[in-house]
Amino acid sequence: MSLFAFFAITIMVGIIVFMDWVPTPLNRNIDGMNVKERLPSTFIHGLLGIGFAIANLLVWKWVILVGAIWYSVVLLSAIRNWWIAYFFNIHQGEITPEIYEQHYSRNVRILPHFNRNPVIPDVQHMLIHVSVLLAVIASWSSFFAA
Repeated sequence: MSLFAFFAITIMVGIIVFMDWVPTPLNRNIDGMNVKERLPSTFIHGLLGIGFAIANLLVWKWVILVGAIWYSVVLLSAIRNWWIAYFFNIHQGEITPEIYEQHYSRNVRILPHFNRNPVIPDVQHMLIHVSVLLAVIASWSSFFAA
C-alpha cells in the first residue's frame, strides 16, 4: 500500500502544481494571479506532498498518519467549498458566488447548473478533488497496513 500512496500523492501534487502554474482552459483563474499569489499553494501542497510521499516509501507510520489526516481535512474543505455549495446552494466556505464569478467562472465546466446555484465545480477542481480523494484512501490504507 505504501507504493500506491506514494504514487497517489505524487500524482495529486503534480496536478495541483500544474494547475497553479501552467495556463490552460481548465484553470483560467490563474490568468490574473501573480507569482506571490501562486507560491503558497505550491509550497504547501508541494512540500507537504513530497514529505508525505517519501514517508510512505520509508513507512514512517506517524508521518503517514499526519498525511492521512491532512488530506482528509483538505477533502472535507473541498466538499464544503464546492460540493455542498453546488448541490445545496449553501455557501459557507471560501467559494462564494462572488468569488466564483470573479475567479472561476471562465474555467471549463462539464456539470450543469443545479438548484439555481451560480457555483459549479469546474474540471480543474474536479480533477484535484478526485486526486485528493485517492490520496486520502491511499494514505489511510497505507497507515493501517504499516
